[in-house]
Amino acid sequence: MRTLILVFLFLTSFNHYSQTTEEETCVRKSLPDSFEKLNNFAPLVYKLSDDCSYQPIHIEISQKTSFTIIGRFSGQKINASQFRLEAIEFAFYEATKAQKPIVVKKAWAELEKKEGMTIVNIELEDLSKCKSSRCKALKDQKKKGAPDYTAENLGIVLNSDDILDFHLVNLEEVFPQLPKDVFPKGRHCNGSVTF
Repeated sequence: MRTLILVFLFLTSFNHYSQTTEEETCVRKSLPDSFEKLNNFAPLVYKLSDDCSYQPIHIEISQKTSFTIIGRFSGQKINASQFRLEAIEFAFYEATKAQKPIVVKKAWAELEKKEGMTIVNIELEDLSKCKSSRCKALKDQKKKGAPDYTAENLGIVLNSDDILDFHLVNLEEVFPQLPKDVFPKGRHCNGSVTF
């Protein structure tokens, strides 16, 4: 029942942001202040030219935990069929009662495409296990609404028919309570791109 309620929240509480004309100016949106106010839900189609809005890149809904990772893309269109992705800002949101202070620790792209798929690896970090000044600064940064991590200087050239895949490299380490026999974990694969 709880899973159905969360799915309903996903489908009803997300607003889609899009620009209608080139003359419109973009006001860069800050991070949403709660899980329910995530501002951009799309069925895994990443609009790379939208450098204003955060877009969901991984959604995990289970009886044990529910979370999403959102990203904001920066780059430039090379031509009608290619886009150079330079940076992605990441933020982690959890929608369970016992929320842990989890952040995106780092992200990196695989050097080579695999069958038209560009893979971006994401590593999460549970800050509740860390007492250093770095972790305290990350917790404070998250409270202020700043992104968890920005992957810069990516230089990824994507074609209009490419697939962008975000892979969580340490999901089982951060969430050991997730069922091991569930595949795929969340919705993070086969995201098409537009620009």
